[in-house]
Amino acid sequence: MVALYLLSLGVSAGLTGVFGHHLLEGQGYAPAAFRMDVVLAAGIACAYMAVQLLYMTTLRLLYPTRAAGPLVAEVMSHLGALALIPYLLEAPVEWPHPILFKVEPLIYLGMFGAIHGFFKLVSFYASISGKPAGRLGALGWLLGCGLTTLGACAVFDAWLADAQENRPTVSEEAGYYRTGGEYARARVMPEGAELVCPAPARAGQCLTFRWANLPGLGAEEEPLDTVYVTAVLEGTVAKRYSAAVVLRAGGWAEFRVPAEGFPANTQTCAVTWTAQREPAWRALAGLRPMVTSHRRLLVSGPFAHQTHQGREEPNIILIAVEGLGAEHLACMGYNRDTTPALDRLAYSTVTFANAYTPAPEAPAACMTLLTGLTPLRHGYLGDHRGPLPAHYQTLAEVLRQRHYATAAFTEGDGGGDEDLVFGSGFERGFEIFDSSYAADSRITLEKAAAWIDAHAGLRFMVFVRLCELRDSKPRVRYGDGFAKGKNPRTLDVYDGALRYVDEQLGAFVKHIRNGATRKNTCMVVTSTYGLDFSRGRNAAPERLLTEACLRVPLFLLAPGVNKDKRAGVIALEDVMPTLLDLARVELDYPVDGRSFLKPPVTKEPVSMMGKPLVLSLRSGRWRFTWRSGRLPFAARSRSEGQVLELYDVTAAQKRNSAAKNPQLVTRYRDYLEAYLDERCQHWPQPK
Repeated sequence: MVALYLLSLGVSAGLTGVFGHHLLEGQGYAPAAFRMDVVLAAGIACAYMAVQLLYMTTLRLLYPTRAAGPLVAEVMSHLGALALIPYLLEAPVEWPHPILFKVEPLIYLGMFGAIHGFFKLVSFYASISGKPAGRLGALGWLLGCGLTTLGACAVFDAWLADAQENRPTVSEEAGYYRTGGEYARARVMPEGAELVCPAPARAGQCLTFRWANLPGLGAEEEPLDTVYVTAVLEGTVAKRYSAAVVLRAGGWAEFRVPAEGFPANTQTCAVTWTAQREPAWRALAGLRPMVTSHRRLLVSGPFAHQTHQGREEPNIILIAVEGLGAEHLACMGYNRDTTPALDRLAYSTVTFANAYTPAPEAPAACMTLLTGLTPLRHGYLGDHRGPLPAHYQTLAEVLRQRHYATAAFTEGDGGGDEDLVFGSGFERGFEIFDSSYAADSRITLEKAAAWIDAHAGLRFMVFVRLCELRDSKPRVRYGDGFAKGKNPRTLDVYDGALRYVDEQLGAFVKHIRNGATRKNTCMVVTSTYGLDFSRGRNAAPERLLTEACLRVPLFLLAPGVNKDKRAGVIALEDVMPTLLDLARVELDYPVDGRSFLKPPVTKEPVSMMGKPLVLSLRSGRWRFTWRSGRLPFAARSRSEGQVLELYDVTAAQKRNSAAKNPQLVTRYRDYLEAYLDERCQHWPQPK
């Protein structure tokens, strides 16, 4: 009878093992690999046998008997596994309700369980009713139970090792990928892979991951619309956080683990994603499927971001409008109503009427805004485009280390003059870098506003460059307010474009002031350079070392800073130190600028351009321009310097007064020579 029992046990265990494998495979826990299929089925069979033998050991210890009834009942309970055969053979069954098709394996499992349970009760009753015997026979059953338990453990260990070996892995090397117009540093992550990252607990900290479809998908892959991401945070306890992520065709979608999702003493975070929503029971059980699909996504991060908690470091928005000179704002003396929105901003912010750019070109001025360095230090001037020396940091890099979320919208990929593009060095420190150009300031500002709204609860830093005024052309959206007739004058077209850009800036500022971030956001609106229309209203504007090009507007809106109009001379290299001052951050190296919120606020800014290098100094009421004879970023002079002009910026007409003020010329020239000597110490010799 024992032989019959063992035979039925083997059959039952085999059927149960195969059924268990099919069930787990349907739930994503058994990858399609023959060796792993066999190992998993054998492990389930061994575990089933161990449980059955443990039951017999318990019976023999509690109610030992020589009667054959218990064994007969056990054989019948094992044969209940035959109820699983139709499911294993995939026999078609016309179930009366559609829901039954979804739970079909559970129906067969229930049938087996009912039969098995019934005969288990019979065997238990037969043991109680049978003729008593000694308990020594229980040792044989216990030995069998121990052997099958060891076998199950060994088989499952082998299966787990194979499963881990065959589990998809996340790419170890991260690279920059573009989705839509947005670049981000990311890695390829297959479905079912696990990304484990350190996540030390910090008050008010959340964890952000960004997701996107992989560009250039193969024939076996299709773009996904929605994925389901799960993060398991290990700390004093393990906490699980899941959410559906709707992927974007034009950018990166975010999955954020909120601060309240972190358990105490959090150390690590393990993230997975699937294309199908996980069943609720799986989440409750804390199980993770083994997915072997060909689907892949890009994952960027994780980024540890800080949420706002009372009075602390503010959000920062930095906007640079290319081609906007201070002379073209009504609030600064222009005779046309081109900037009503900026004029209103001037009455409610700290306004600087005498801010100066370091160079009449966007890369040089923007890198100065982001580093607090002059072009001769940061390396962007003329046809020399960096790179920024490694020992310097951009504003985005500094703030990102303070757990700010960072993004840039630079309009660098178009307009016939590509400059602030990915790979130019301007992406340093930005988690999202969007250099796309739609030739419409409204689109860029709307993208920036949408990003800000999505990060309203976090500390963030956003940089926006608008270049619509760089080469303004007649467009329908400008209307015919200033540019009338079939052949409008160049200045009229520019003023119409300026009126449009001003309207978009006004809408953006209003959105920020009415939004959730209004109380803790610092905003700077300025320009990279202006345009010189002195050749006539119908002539093409020029970019020169003149007041019209070098004097730019600057508005500061910051919490706790009272509105004011300041006439002191400042420079764009002062912007970064000021913003870091507001954010209570100190650099560990000196920069060329200084916070204009601290006295003294007046300086003598130097601007430059050309090859050989021409320098222009704004000092008091004078502008002094000098051709140095030196090549930019080269230690040796090509020729002797030459004084170009000295003129009074406050005079109605521009006249060269260099010959009448030789002492002033000598002082300014010596100053500029010393300025160059200080900044050319590490320049290489020219080739």
